[in-house]
Amino acid sequence: MKLLNFKLFKENIILIFLCSLLLSFTLFFFGPLEIFLSASTEFWFSISDILFIIIISTLLCFIISMAIQFIVSFLGNRLLKICSSFLTALGIGFYIQGNWTFINYGKMDGTPINWNNYSGWAVANTIIWILIFAVVFLLNFRHTKEL
Repeated sequence: MKLLNFKLFKENIILIFLCSLLLSFTLFFFGPLEIFLSASTEFWFSISDILFIIIISTLLCFIISMAIQFIVSFLGNRLLKICSSFLTALGIGFYIQGNWTFINYGKMDGTPINWNNYSGWAVANTIIWILIFAVVFLLNFRHTKEL
């Protein structure tokens, strides 16, 4: 039984690798660099001060998400597809929210933000996230006929 499950992991290694890469790259590499590079004058540190932390956190996220999927692969193909879909949807959701939904909160100088002004964005973001999860899960399970 265990050999069969390891075979399942090997058969899905490309899917597992890509969704782990998407999530770790978006969340821990691209996101922090985009924030820093778009407003580098507002920070008191340089890129060289944080680059090591960004690289290490990206690698750790990648390894942890690969390990989670490896463990889940022993529980069956259906759970592996659910886990992979969830991690992929998170990666896509964070990418879209960080790069396509531009909300101007003003200068980030510690001044309190009136969150009541952004309730429309909360609704829009919720709809976007639900759509992302729905599309990713539908596409992933539609292509898997043996489930």
